[in-house]
Amino acid sequence: MNRLIFITILATLIVGGKAQTSLSYGFDHPQDSSRTKLWWFFGETETTREGITADLAAFRSAGVGGVVYYDQVHGKGEGSDLVFDQHWWQSLIFASQEAKRLGLSFEANIGNGYVAGGKWITPDRSMQRLAMSEQVAVSPGPSKGGVKVRLGLPRCPHNWHHDVAVLAVPYKKDLLGDSRLLNILPTGSAESGHTFDFGEPFTARSITYEATPQGKARTSSMQVPPFAPRTDMRPGKTTQWNFFGCGFRELPDIGVLEVSDDGTNYRKVCDLHPKYQNLGGVRQQTVAFPTVTGRYFRVSVTSTEKVKIDNVVLSARACVDEWEEKASLVSEFIEADHTPYYNIEELIQADDIVDLTDKMAPDGTLTWPDAPQGNWLVMRFVSVTTGGHTKHGRAEALGLECDKLSVEGARLHWQSYTKPVIDSIRAHGGALEGICMDSHEAGPQNWTQSMEQEFRRLRGYDIRKYLPTIAGGLIVRDTLQSSLLTDLRRTISDLITDRYYGEFNRLCRAEGLTLTAQAIGGALCMAGDAIEVKKLVDKPQGEFWGYQTEGNYDIKECSSAAHVYGKQIASGEAFTDITYKHSLSDIKNLADYAYAFGINEFVVCAVAYQADAAGHRLNTANGRHYVLNRLNTLWPLSKPFWDYQARCSWLLRQGKPVTDVAVYLGDKLPARIVGHKLPPLPQGYDFDAIGTDALLHRLTARDGRLVLPDGVSYRLLVLPNDVQLPFEVRQRIDEWRHLGIPVYDPRGDLSFAECLRLADLQPDVEAPTAERLYFCHRKTDQEDIYFLNNHSDQTVSDCFRFRTQATSAELWNPVTGKRTPLVVTAENNCTAIDLILAPRESYFIILSNQPNKAVAKVSASASASQQSISTPWQVQFDAALGGPTEPVTLEKLTDWAKHSDAHIKYFSGTASYKNTFVLTQKDKHATYHLNLLLLNSVAEVIINGKTAGTVWCSPWSIDITKLLKKGKNQIELRICNTLWNRLVGDVQKTEADRIMQQTHPLAKPNDKLVPSGLLDCCIKIAH
Repeated sequence: MNRLIFITILATLIVGGKAQTSLSYGFDHPQDSSRTKLWWFFGETETTREGITADLAAFRSAGVGGVVYYDQVHGKGEGSDLVFDQHWWQSLIFASQEAKRLGLSFEANIGNGYVAGGKWITPDRSMQRLAMSEQVAVSPGPSKGGVKVRLGLPRCPHNWHHDVAVLAVPYKKDLLGDSRLLNILPTGSAESGHTFDFGEPFTARSITYEATPQGKARTSSMQVPPFAPRTDMRPGKTTQWNFFGCGFRELPDIGVLEVSDDGTNYRKVCDLHPKYQNLGGVRQQTVAFPTVTGRYFRVSVTSTEKVKIDNVVLSARACVDEWEEKASLVSEFIEADHTPYYNIEELIQADDIVDLTDKMAPDGTLTWPDAPQGNWLVMRFVSVTTGGHTKHGRAEALGLECDKLSVEGARLHWQSYTKPVIDSIRAHGGALEGICMDSHEAGPQNWTQSMEQEFRRLRGYDIRKYLPTIAGGLIVRDTLQSSLLTDLRRTISDLITDRYYGEFNRLCRAEGLTLTAQAIGGALCMAGDAIEVKKLVDKPQGEFWGYQTEGNYDIKECSSAAHVYGKQIASGEAFTDITYKHSLSDIKNLADYAYAFGINEFVVCAVAYQADAAGHRLNTANGRHYVLNRLNTLWPLSKPFWDYQARCSWLLRQGKPVTDVAVYLGDKLPARIVGHKLPPLPQGYDFDAIGTDALLHRLTARDGRLVLPDGVSYRLLVLPNDVQLPFEVRQRIDEWRHLGIPVYDPRGDLSFAECLRLADLQPDVEAPTAERLYFCHRKTDQEDIYFLNNHSDQTVSDCFRFRTQATSAELWNPVTGKRTPLVVTAENNCTAIDLILAPRESYFIILSNQPNKAVAKVSASASASQQSISTPWQVQFDAALGGPTEPVTLEKLTDWAKHSDAHIKYFSGTASYKNTFVLTQKDKHATYHLNLLLLNSVAEVIINGKTAGTVWCSPWSIDITKLLKKGKNQIELRICNTLWNRLVGDVQKTEADRIMQQTHPLAKPNDKLVPSGLLDCCIKIAH
């Protein structure tokens, strides 16, 4: 009985005499559980208890939900503590205690810097790759003593190796051994080329070289949404889009290889491709080409970029084209395979391979007494550390990254760093709710000491005879050869999913903690499936940056993984690298697209710990703009900004996502959402990305939809246009087609629009005049929750149609916390509502079949009038922050940055604007809104001595109806701008005269100021 009463109270809460559902209660009363958290960076400066308390108290009062204690250093860390020394432990423990006292959640980063490694990681537990050394051995035959040779080691860092195998194959110089090192002089411009006369005909099949990395690699470039609608992508119908992403530009080929018989007439052999800047991995790359023979070879540098080509080797070996990428020695999206067709006799025959592993002594001496007569290429395979290294931590604890493919690597790091942190905090009564993992950025690995066993377990066959392909690109003729490197990358992905992220998640759960992990991370510098790799993480996390104003697909991958694997929270590293030029409105614009893309938890990157409790010295983290801190001038008026996020995150965690289109990313790894490969999805539709694991093991066909175990479903499946589907995937899709599941295949006869029509799939949200309408839809047992964002600079006034049937609707404004009933119209199985969305405005529409008594209509046709406040304003700037000491009269509102008085021009802080106006009459049926034209600023509005609230974002308006009176009214606006102008002004002064001291100056004297202050103020009256 008591339980029933408790459930009833939860279901219907009575607050202030108004019935509230659990959905509305969390909206009306922002919950700590849904509040934004902060990465709290330490190690740049000294750490004091006063600074810790001041930071945490400021976070709590503003409306932040919690912190992640994180050592991250971008400079030399002068004055900071050493990891594991007494004061370091005291600071960490005290911070956890203070967070607990103040009611903030407290989490810890998994390591020092990022991401999981340190000086405690030994080479044998570090990231590893397969390497090969080789030697030609001549055997006179078994009866004449066989072969005894000493095999050298491949070049490897840290002087560590682990022997894997020794293999031998019959040696033919013109197939395996004939190679020429070409001495290419450094060059930075196009020229006639470097010619090499071999004196006799030379047969070549591949060229390997190292080139100066240029530009950002594709896998390191954050994928962004398309900026224009696309049409039919079927072959022959339209030109395919090229790859696009933030920071990426497609580089031209850097050179060409040519061959000649006479030294005069040359013919092209192959192009030499550019080397992009990957995060880690080998520098070499191999281009394979059909067999050519000639006496003269010429390498010409054709790129206009400053390119250096060196270590060029022309080889007779038949190799897999670009095998370094396919073997995961460097991270790159795998396109169509351009490996030439070679004759059988040009390849290594699998049956000719001899396993000599048990015949080599630990010192590298090989004794092969029964070696058949002839020449043999003997290959020694070892695993070596990749050298993948932690970074941005406190210097004394930096070291190798742990092995990502074994539980032993993860456990060594856990026991060496994370577990002592957990135990120490708990032993001293501190709070700890979770562990955080940043993105992996230490490059790829393709081996672990148990790889042979793991590969056999996961793929079902032995990998040993293919080691020449993995370590050297050599082609072994075998029926399984074509899938080998695909299987290798799939195995790497499976192991990093389970042995690394899965193991850390299991270790966290054993401690009662939650793991939040950016698996693998936006840079995707290791072979992996961006969706599947998140399946074993309690809270998957993506990231979105300050310059990505229109969105990115890293966060879409995160929300897709959360939807596909039944996780309530899709976390986002939020607002990364915003600057002190950004206003709260600018930052909200980033938040809105993240919400529309399915993110429902924000963790800000980042807040630099501020040691100065008094607030006169700004820790700028060696030149980083970590702006959302208590010393930012916007901070005192930022609470509505944080409350907004709490309301949005609360609503977007309720119910289940509604998404009609599932986009299969294919089986090629690395795999992630890439914009140019998506179907031309019209506005009003949403999609989730899925990987092979989800397609085969999570989705079932039911009632014409693909259904996940928790009931989330999709009406249309989209196939990739550039891959050969694995057999079991093809088989499953054929089964679904027979069961009536619509499938869009870009290589088929039907366009995407035709597939949408055949699937009877109407837009989930439709507003014909909207240029860029972003949305997110979730559904509970009783409500449909739509988040709408007008992500354009134009007002949208339209009849919105929602693809659900409802008898009532409310507009829930997360900026103000106000809920407004709306008029609804039933239309062809849709619900139609007249709505207005101001530029960059966002809000929720809640649809249900619950009765609504009071109904208001939001319409553009409502009559309105306007009253300007044109009398002079009295403005008092904060003199302590460098403003004028006396009040200033502004006859005309103006941009502070354009003012002639330097005290105003460079002012950052709060200024009080005061005025009076007369309301000749007050219509009791009208509503009165104060409209402000603010420039990168926030305004607290006070009418007749009472606070109306804060204006900080579109539509730049606030309801003041209840505070107005007929006749004379007093108005005060406390207007606050960003910190940037102060930083520009201060850098022009001597250090002693600066208002805000900085650990590292962020601005330069000639940097452009940002507009600030108030340009217009009027009262809009709606009748």
